[in-house]
Amino acid sequence: MRHAWEHPLFRDILLTETYVFDVEVHPGRATFTVDFVLATTHPLYAGAAPGEAFDYRRGRITFDDVLAFRWESAGGRLTVDPDGSSDWDTFDRVEWDGLRWDLRGQFGSITLTAGAVDAEFVQDSRNDD
Repeated sequence: MRHAWEHPLFRDILLTETYVFDVEVHPGRATFTVDFVLATTHPLYAGAAPGEAFDYRRGRITFDDVLAFRWESAGGRLTVDPDGSSDWDTFDRVEWDGLRWDLRGQFGSITLTAGAVDAEFVQDSRNDD
């Protein structure tokens, strides 16, 4: 297995610092709603916002043409922040080999085989809401 940062989509994204808000699974598709952490080499990098440790950008990781999917619970719980928002903390590990992906975190362990993966920003800059 290779580290996610070796994949062209994630070369400039720090996935082990990226927060997971939701995981949706439908036939043929799995989607993670996240706050990506941009590396300083990412074209959209603008530095951390005041009070933040990283340059966060809301987005989605979508796996399409999912042929196999296995989710093992780790007994983790949603983290609730003082502002009332909740998340599954950050990815602990993301690895891939060809079409196979292994994703681990407080949400558990997900192993899937997918024909395509895409990383999409739903907020290109901190001023977009």
